Amino acid sequence: MTDRRFLLDTSAWICSFKPALNLKTKAFIESLLSERRVVTCGIVMLELLQGAVSEAEYKKLHEDLKALDFMEISPRIWDISYKVAFTMRRKGNLVPVGDCLIASLAIGTNVELIHADKHFDAIQKHIPLEAINILRAQSAELG
Repeated sequence: MTDRRFLLDTSAWICSFKPALNLKTKAFIESLLSERRVVTCGIVMLELLQGAVSEAEYKKLHEDLKALDFMEISPRIWDISYKVAFTMRRKGNLVPVGDCLIASLAIGTNVELIHADKHFDAIQKHIPLEAINILRAQSAELG
């Protein structure tokens, strides 16, 4: 087993909950979870928990997310995020600040980001972000 760890963006979590995600991609995410190689952060938890449709779903999701290793956004990560946001704006891409923070956390802690969000694709074109777009990976598998 490798020590490589992965940060799942909210977009990847949402895709993983949907039956339309192909079985190979679902199995990949499930294997990362079972091997305890998935980490999370406050902003991803906030985004996911706000979308819970019931108190029971909220409690279950909160419990599951709290079981993951939690990554704090340190002053160093904030500094990286300022530069990411600045760089992206100068390149003509207005990226939501939450996505800038999530990308910066992945960059600053050397974890690979798993997502299904065009903003991370844009960031990757200009900044060294190790990331997998699961929608693109799924298309490649099916193509």
